[in-house]
Amino acid sequence: MDQAARAARGKSESALRRLIPVALLASACASPGMPPGGPVDVAAPQIVAIIPDSGSVGIKPKEITFRFDEVVSERPPSVTTLGDLFLISPRDGVPDASWHRDAIGVKPAHGWRANTPYTVIMMRGLADLRGNVRKTGISTFFSTGTTIPRTRIAGHVFDWVSGSPASGALIESFVPPDSIHPYVALADSSGAFVIEHVPPARYMVRAYLDRNRNLGIDPSGPWDSLSINLADSVRIDLVIFTHDTVPPRIREVRALDSLTLQ
Repeated sequence: MDQAARAARGKSESALRRLIPVALLASACASPGMPPGGPVDVAAPQIVAIIPDSGSVGIKPKEITFRFDEVVSERPPSVTTLGDLFLISPRDGVPDASWHRDAIGVKPAHGWRANTPYTVIMMRGLADLRGNVRKTGISTFFSTGTTIPRTRIAGHVFDWVSGSPASGALIESFVPPDSIHPYVALADSSGAFVIEHVPPARYMVRAYLDRNRNLGIDPSGPWDSLSINLADSVRIDLVIFTHDTVPPRIREVRALDSLTLQ
């Protein structure tokens, strides 16, 4: 009986010795270290391709695709909708932007117009899923016709009341009376802007602060405009201020003498 007990005890000790290395290995694997996936992502999304290529002519794409090196946020923190991050020049309402994980497709709400040069602008503010935000924008251009004009309207917009550059002002250039499809740009932090690839013509250029994003000049909003004849390139300065739209009214009438009223 004692011999049987000793044999059983020996088998138990042998099994225990075999289990010790396994337990140590499991403990080592469970020890703290670098989380799976590498270091935390702190970089904003980078563009790896824009389709079709910038400068293409004679095309009418379904949409312009901006492709990134990672999945981007469908709802960026700085805007209400994804379409608010884009400008299409000439404009035709608010752009239609669709999310495709690591790509965004952009097109006009009413489709591309025939024989028209386009510039598609992505503004700063796009973010990835970790909240890393792009601080710069980018643009591309193409034409549904056979040529792209090498023209440009450049200049600065100043706020007359504050005496400073009108950062974020919306600039529109259109051939009257068609103010629905203007060529557009946004003023940067220094008030500078450039509208490129605009067909030569006589244009009305206007600038205003579109604070409520209604793509129009509010009655109390500051704005300025001027007429230009564009053949090649033009430089202009616009000074926005709230325009007086109320006609003069009589405040008082005084009799200076028997023949004169003031």
